[in-house]
Amino acid sequence: MTMLAETFPSAERLCAMHLDDADTSPGGESENSAAMSPEVTAKNRRIRERAERLGFELLQMAGSLGAMSAYDACDLHVGYECHAHLYLLSTRSPSVLIAEDARGVGFNYTLGVGGVTGFVRAQPAVDHARKTHTSGYCTSLQELALAPPAIDVHVKVREFLEEELATGFRRYVGLSAYLDETYEQVMRPFIRSLP
Repeated sequence: MTMLAETFPSAERLCAMHLDDADTSPGGESENSAAMSPEVTAKNRRIRERAERLGFELLQMAGSLGAMSAYDACDLHVGYECHAHLYLLSTRSPSVLIAEDARGVGFNYTLGVGGVTGFVRAQPAVDHARKTHTSGYCTSLQELALAPPAIDVHVKVREFLEEELATGFRRYVGLSAYLDETYEQVMRPFIRSLP
């Protein structure tokens, strides 16, 4: 967020939170995930506080498909949320997805543009118990040791953005046609096949 605030000092900046935590969920409810844990709630609180200090407007978008319309006025998305990434690309706006898990890596591999891996594949020999929740959140230091955060991700994103801004986002040329073709040939038939 600091890098984005420095790179785009006069831009209107939004910080969208796509999952509720114990601070933001009415009644403290969420899908079966670790989002309600004290550790995740504290992390999200620090993110919201930092975003506000840097001049970002906070958006709580959990559980509301209509909230995605907040992205309609955005010229650029940078973040971890796969749904926001695909939404921005579908509106023909550039997006940079910081992959934090296999889903993000898959999106970046499939689309071939606008992706940065936000973790390091450390894979140490660590024994840990099976997760009791469905969230991709790391809930222990042992889990985090399997794929620790890349500490230079902000540098990679800045370099990517500088090049794309200088070239008019040339890497994104052809992506709209690919998305349209995939929708028509794959997604539409799949959706129509549902009962």
